[in-house]
Amino acid sequence: MSTAHDDAVDRAGAPTEALAVPTVEPTKALLAQMLETIENIGKAEDHLQRKIDAELATAEKFDAAGKTREALQCIEKKEMYEQQLATLGMSRIDLENQKLTLESMKMNAEILDALRVAAKSIQRMVATSATRRTFVLERGPQGLGLELDSTNSIITVKPGGRAEQQALVQLDDIILSVDGKSLAGKLMQEVMVPGRPVYVVEILRPEKKEVPVATPMKAINAIRRSMSFDKKSSGGNIKRSLSWTTKKW
Repeated sequence: MSTAHDDAVDRAGAPTEALAVPTVEPTKALLAQMLETIENIGKAEDHLQRKIDAELATAEKFDAAGKTREALQCIEKKEMYEQQLATLGMSRIDLENQKLTLESMKMNAEILDALRVAAKSIQRMVATSATRRTFVLERGPQGLGLELDSTNSIITVKPGGRAEQQALVQLDDIILSVDGKSLAGKLMQEVMVPGRPVYVVEILRPEKKEVPVATPMKAINAIRRSMSFDKKSSGGNIKRSLSWTTKKW
């Protein structure tokens, strides 16, 4: 299954959408929206406070002029604004608490994602060595014809694509740089310049080592002894033959 990263690479660097992490990316968008709402509530609170101060000042002027009815009307407006201000304040506090919770969840998700990537890298490093190589990849009508994961490792060389035709890169190659720009901490499409016909890429190619494996007991038990007795046509003697064969699993 192609990711947004893969699609962007296929179009040779024409970025569409960053590689989506199921938990972290939506949380970022939600946090940004919540922060904007909190800021808007703060502006509304400031506006209401100015209106409260204005009504209070007007009421004092009316009271000093002996206009009691007008002064009371100003006080009523002031109390109405204060109720609105209190309601907004409670909403802002609720949003800030939810924002703190989401930030904590986002951090936990980022930690888990980092642990997964680290675990995958460690698995690659176990019993492997690697060599660095540099290739010039050409862009075909459908892009480079590669699919990468979030670590810039090649997970698919598309059949019929330009990468398959060139036969330079292969599965599990890790792309380290594009046109001299390091991919450390970045996705490939974030570094590629869109529209170029060729890209100079440096890759790290894992070379798996053969790890000796102890012979399992079932393989030993699979050795069976076969005996055959053939009668010679000439002398009627019995020929005894022993053969040892190993069963293939």
